[in-house]
Amino acid sequence: MQIKKINNEVFYIKDKISFFDKKMFNFLISHSKKNLSGKCRICFHKNPKSSLHEMIIIHSKKSYVPPHKHLKNAESLNVISGSADLLIFDNKGNIKKKILISDKKKGVGFYRMRKLTYHSLIIKSDYFIFQEVTKGPFLKKNMKIPPWEKVYKKRYFK
Repeated sequence: MQIKKINNEVFYIKDKISFFDKKMFNFLISHSKKNLSGKCRICFHKNPKSSLHEMIIIHSKKSYVPPHKHLKNAESLNVISGSADLLIFDNKGNIKKKILISDKKKGVGFYRMRKLTYHSLIIKSDYFIFQEVTKGPFLKKNMKIPPWEKVYKKRYFK
């Protein structure tokens, strides 16, 4: 497995054919433990400018995922291991839906979300590992964190 490190949380696979195996699973866990955020991702697309982004991502129980929405792109998430609550908000920060996403028979194992939907994850298991697919390129300006995010953070992450 040939990997290029971008920073402590982001790595790119350099191999022409890639597999998510036990070695990669352990890589994600060990690197997430080294990060204060508890997060790490392996990108399977060539670079940030790629038209399709395919990533395997890990969040630990301590990871904070701020409420956000994507202005241009939809996203899909496929659970590999663990569980989390997916929160869907209205524009004022009220929770419209709370859905358990999980690798177990409880909850759902996959979602696809259209753009312009405020959402967040609250990690329930020690580690939550998932595949995320979205249209590239990733531009930070196309992801919006709402003005009520600090209120949400105080309420759920004390």
